[in-house]
Amino acid sequence: MENLEPDNYPACITVDLGAIRHNVAKLKDYANGSALLAVVKSNGYGFGRTEVAFAAYDEGVRWFAVSRIPEALALRRDFDGAHLDPQETHILTWIGAPNHDWVSAHKAHLDVSVSTVGQLEQAILAAREVAEECNEPLRPARIHLNVDVGMSRGGATEVELPELAARAKQAQDAGEVQVVGLLAHLPEADDPYGPGKAVTDSHIVRFRDYRESVLAAGLTPEVCHLGATAGTLWHQDAHFDMVRPGIGIYGFSPNPAASTSSELGLVPAGRFTTTVTQIKLIEPGTRVSYGGTWEADEPTWIGLLPVGYADGIPRSISNRVSVQVQTAAGVVNAPIIGRVCMDQIMIDLGTDPETPAQVGDAVVLFGDPAKGETSVDDWARASETIHYEVLSRLPEHIVRVYLDPPERIDYEFLAKNDGGGA
Repeated sequence: MENLEPDNYPACITVDLGAIRHNVAKLKDYANGSALLAVVKSNGYGFGRTEVAFAAYDEGVRWFAVSRIPEALALRRDFDGAHLDPQETHILTWIGAPNHDWVSAHKAHLDVSVSTVGQLEQAILAAREVAEECNEPLRPARIHLNVDVGMSRGGATEVELPELAARAKQAQDAGEVQVVGLLAHLPEADDPYGPGKAVTDSHIVRFRDYRESVLAAGLTPEVCHLGATAGTLWHQDAHFDMVRPGIGIYGFSPNPAASTSSELGLVPAGRFTTTVTQIKLIEPGTRVSYGGTWEADEPTWIGLLPVGYADGIPRSISNRVSVQVQTAAGVVNAPIIGRVCMDQIMIDLGTDPETPAQVGDAVVLFGDPAKGETSVDDWARASETIHYEVLSRLPEHIVRVYLDPPERIDYEFLAKNDGGGA
């Protein structure tokens, strides 16, 4: 039997950084010469922001992105701890709320996304404040103009872009900003063969038009970037100077119905495991967990696992997926029975006269389907959601264990500064 759990918590997520490197290399092949920006937001999709970023760095990636300034500051701090040059490692953050620390963002040499003139003014003000505070020459803020090609989320519209571009050109001429990039997001790129394909093609055309408007305003962004994982995989016209894969780095297809991870050559990088803490025999007619949604038809062995929805296991997978128990006699496929509780779940160990499992046996909650393990996609289907949501809800209190970690990671520094994954 394999001992999967560290001693200090009853569950862990094992992250194979070798798989991360493989996926990055594979996505670089799909990018066909465009630069790669690794999206490590939401704590690296639950797998550990800093560790994933360092693994991508080992594969030559020098652009990284997270959603918010505080995340970006934490990643920069960890890069600094490894003595990575901030002039070489570019960290983009695309959600800059008015109350965020734009000054610290500028001090940390972050790239910030601006969708409005108001956000642009925040970046300009931060650059001025840093120059005054540090009594040094004005260093321009690094900005990426964000445009809306059809997502109706962040980004300047066709009507708003001329004013934003004109103000950015004025600020760049004054040495207050450097327009590093132009970006947008494709909302239907994960439908590569259906009606979404025509929609995405129209959005790519619109992005080209926006780029021409920005160039006409006298701005020459270093990188224009539009495609996330789906755009990287299925829409070569969306590659431009750089692509921004997220979910693919972690080994998952953005649309398993279109192509599975295996078909795309991607390897799932995470495995969520726990242990059996109790085993009991219940009689026919005995109901299990809150609401009694599962009832034994005959004498049944059930196992108790010390994890629940507070540990990222969706309550909606109750009675819908199985886990793999690694017993002395082999792997037992055990359905989750009854409702998932806040910090415990029950599993069906069968009706044999003797239980096949023992307290302390390792249990795989999700892992690699190629190894016969329940997958994150299985959880997502059972929950009627997407694997992005399943992964991003994995809480940071779950221990992460890293296989094949980069030598450059200074774990003592990370622990001291509360950095890294969890």
